[in-house]
Amino acid sequence: MSFKIMKIVMLGHSGVGKTTYMASLYGVLQQSVQGFRLKTTANEDHKRLVELAENIRQANYPLGTDQRKDYDFDLRYQGDNVLTFSWSDYRGRALTETQDSEQAKLLLQDLKEADGIMIFCDSFLLNQGKVRNSQIGRMISLINHSLKELEHPLSISILLTKFDLLENITNQLIKPFEGLITTINCSNNILGAFIPVGCGVKQINIPIPLLFILNTAVSNRYHVAQKSLVKSKSEAEEFAKNSQGLGGNINWIVSKITGEESNHEKAINAKAKAELHKKEWELIKATCESLEKYIKKIPLIKNNMTIDKYTEEILAIKSGIISQRIENLDPFAIFD
Repeated sequence: MSFKIMKIVMLGHSGVGKTTYMASLYGVLQQSVQGFRLKTTANEDHKRLVELAENIRQANYPLGTDQRKDYDFDLRYQGDNVLTFSWSDYRGRALTETQDSEQAKLLLQDLKEADGIMIFCDSFLLNQGKVRNSQIGRMISLINHSLKELEHPLSISILLTKFDLLENITNQLIKPFEGLITTINCSNNILGAFIPVGCGVKQINIPIPLLFILNTAVSNRYHVAQKSLVKSKSEAEEFAKNSQGLGGNINWIVSKITGEESNHEKAINAKAKAELHKKEWELIKATCESLEKYIKKIPLIKNNMTIDKYTEEILAIKSGIISQRIENLDPFAIFD
């Protein structure tokens, strides 16, 4: 069972780990992680990403993206397809090109149409104050420009890459994002979160950024499925009621003469439709519950949160990683 396709755009300057993250994520989700798996729709992409993931496991990291690349994925839960989404990976230089360049125009259009945006930043350099404000500013400016007429739900994952390299955490890790925090808090359609990740031999939080973004689409689908279920059950009950008694008998006779469906037949069809909607609703409900288990534990961007508070929450995640002392860290272990 597959649902409406959604669009994810990945942003980040060269060297921040975009390609490494995507390949690591794909490698992790080839096996079931809390019921979730990921599958590309193209065999060539599957082979490439699996090969890159294995190389990363051996500390052989891929070169950066040299051109825009689109991928199509199916998110599976407990063996069923629950969501199809496209993922646009832009080369780092696309962020520095002039606005009239083909890549810049395409990027801006993709951002306007996106259901989810992944922002990649090198947490090791950020924490040391070595990332130029212009780099973060350029990404935030592009996003703000694309959100001027936003009318649909949007999730933004801010991935703090190379988190495994950090020893201490300072406010410099979050401070450059003050403008984006303001934008997110001023919108009723945007949900954002800071998510520390590590994509090396020891992997940290690999599936979380993607599942956070997909959660919005899955939640919307849940509400649609719930409404469809209620409607189809109500129709089945109404047709069944109208098929009873003298009126129902007359309706049945007339239907045989005209060739139209009787209320009894409509009730049977509506009940079958309700059963399909029930299966869809149950699948989405289970998916939502599994996603929510993790989403609620990450540092969400919200009103009345200071930079110090965000830093404290991320520091708590770092402390949790250190205290576990696990060689092969479960990608979800940090938030369990």
